Parts: sequence; C-alpha cells; structure tokens
Amino acid sequence: MLKQILYILSIICALFVNTNLAPFLGIDNIITTAFSPILLFIGIQLVTGKINSNSLGKNPMPLIIIILAIWVIIIESGLGQDYFKAVFYFLMIPMLLSISFEVLTRKEIVKLKGVFLFFYIVECTLAIIERITHVIFFYIENQTYEEIIYATQEAWEFRSYALFPHPLANAMVVVIIMTFIVCGNLSLKQKMSYFLLGYVSLFCFNARGAILLGTFCILPYFIWKINKIAKKKVIINIGLLSTILLMIYLVTNTSLGGRLLYSEQLMDGSAQTRLEVFSFYNFLSSQDLWWGGNEDIYHYVMIKLGAGGVENGFIVLLLQYGIILGPIILFLLFAYQIKLLTPYYSKVDKYFILFVFYIMGFMNPALASSTPWIIFLFSYYSLKSSYEKNIMASHHSIYTV
Repeated sequence: MLKQILYILSIICALFVNTNLAPFLGIDNIITTAFSPILLFIGIQLVTGKINSNSLGKNPMPLIIIILAIWVIIIESGLGQDYFKAVFYFLMIPMLLSISFEVLTRKEIVKLKGVFLFFYIVECTLAIIERITHVIFFYIENQTYEEIIYATQEAWEFRSYALFPHPLANAMVVVIIMTFIVCGNLSLKQKMSYFLLGYVSLFCFNARGAILLGTFCILPYFIWKINKIAKKKVIINIGLLSTILLMIYLVTNTSLGGRLLYSEQLMDGSAQTRLEVFSFYNFLSSQDLWWGGNEDIYHYVMIKLGAGGVENGFIVLLLQYGIILGPIILFLLFAYQIKLLTPYYSKVDKYFILFVFYIMGFMNPALASSTPWIIFLFSYYSLKSSYEKNIMASHHSIYTV
C-alpha cells in the first residue's frame, strides 16, 4: 500500500512539481523535490529485485546512455566545467525513469496513464483559460527567455504560459503528447477530444512553428488514422470538417490567429533568428566549439544574436556539449528511441512520432533540456500497454510489461 502511494506521489511530483507550479507551492529545490520520490521508488525496485539483470538486458540503451553521461561529466570536469547537475538532469533522470517504467505492472501503467492524461488536460486547459482571461497564472519574474507581457496593445500578441517557463516549451510538450495520442490505441472519442484540446492550446501559446506543424502534419495524419479505424466514416468526417471550418473562422476572425496571421511579416525577428543561429560558431573559442561551454556560452551567443533565446535545440546541444560530444549524445538518444518504439508501433507511426519530435526540436531550444525527453517517456509508457494488445493480437505472441 505504501509503495503504491509512493508510486502515485512520484508520478505527480515528476510531472507537476517540475514546472512553474513549484514556486507557487513554496518549493525552492524544484529538481530535488520533483524527482526524489521517483528515485526512492526506483531504489525500492532495485532492493526488491524488480529491476534486475534480466530487465536491464532487454534494452541496454539506458545503461549505455548513463555510462556516456558519466564520461561527459568526467570530460567536462577535466576542462574545468561543472556539468554534473546539467547532465544528471538531462540524461540520467530520463534513463532512470525508463528503467523503472520498463518493469511496471499493468495496474501501475493504468495509474501512470490516468495521472499523465490528467496532466495533459491541466496543461492545455490552463493555456486556454489564460488566453481567454489574458492572465498568466504562474508568473515568474526574470524568465530565462523573455519577460512576460501581461497586457499588450494588441490581443493577438498574448501568449499563454501554462505550466512551463516559456510558450515554446509548452508547445513542444503538447505536440509530443498529441503525437502519441494520434498514434495510440485510445478510443475514437478520446482521440478526438484530446487532439482538439491540444490543437486549440497551440494557438493559445502563439507558437507559429507548432501551429504549422500541427495543421499541416499532425492534423492530416490524424484524419488519415481516424479513417482507417472509424466505422461511421461519413459522420466522423462531417464532424471533423465542421470542427476545422469553425477553427478556420475563429483563427481568421478573432485574435486567436496571433503571430501567425497578425504579424506584419512571417520572417520577423524570431523567425530570422532561427536562420542566424547557424552562425553560432563565429562567437565561440576553439575549446567551446569542440567541447561546449556552460550557460554563460548560451547567454553570450543569445546576446550576440540579439535574440530572446537560441531557438534551435540542435544548436543548443552543440553549445552545451560541443561538436564532439553533442552528436554522440543525440545519436545515442535517437537509437534509444528507435529501440523503444519498434516493438509497439508500426514503421509509419514510429517514424512519424520521431519526425514530429525532431522537427519541434529543430525549432525549439527545449530539446537540449530534460523536459521533452521526460514527456516522451511518459507518453510512451502511458499509452504503450493499450497499444500492446494490438501487437499481441496481430503477432500471436505474449508480451510482458
């Protein structure tokens, strides 16, 4: 009983405490508070033998990445950089979560799924309420990327911040979850409800790249997937068409269109910065270029670009870990995702999930943080058990969770 209480608490903390909600709960050590319960739960799994050599041998990639993380810390320490906290948060915590989630029982996965979908509903609903009221509920002064504007001259300039420190981070979180919802085995009503909720929230975050990706990539794929499984295709398509027409009307006739429609030019300062960021190497010393630098390097390049942030996750990875370690880290993480998705998703679904994930990462500095990787894992393990039934039925084999 106590173990299950700890388990539920660990999920809630990992999802909700690791957000802007923490300061409003009076929590100072956010990372410690957010992940201590899950680390304690993992410790119990190790002591009780739930995590053992057999479970670790099924997918050795998390251990390989943890070993890589240790080497990154050692190498960077030798260069005078203190990377322990950054690497532990970015690489080790997601891999420890994966090791733990891999041995969950079916009942534990059901609980994980319930809490995670509740988190998604809160995230999207909060964004919509903020957009309607023009009030940021969890305001934090001195944001990393830019100052929050409470009241702007034009309504279309407003951006919801929901649970995470920046609209771009929120947009990436929602897009990742939406993609797994589209490819998962939820009921048709759930798919449509969750997708619509997430799609509307993207407009509230006023994130043009995410909106375009959602409209021209995820939405068509969603319609294609629905038409493969829906029995009453005509009714479903009429409903979808009506919803799309309503969204088009709201986007074009209200301020919901935001920066996508009301900005004077598509290639404004933010979009232009995404192109200029590829000249990042001009601002780095040889050592920083090869081996990366601390947060000071990131802020230095940001100032040189005259931008509120380096809005490209791949470049941020290179800034932090250099052109030697950065590509190695990214390659192993990609290989790990392939290994994770292959048994449970069709080839089309698998590469669609990865395509969306990395396109968002290309437009979003959050890729170099732990947040998208943790959300990816929560999305995967929350929806994997229900999808597993299809795999078992189609291949006539038994899978254990």
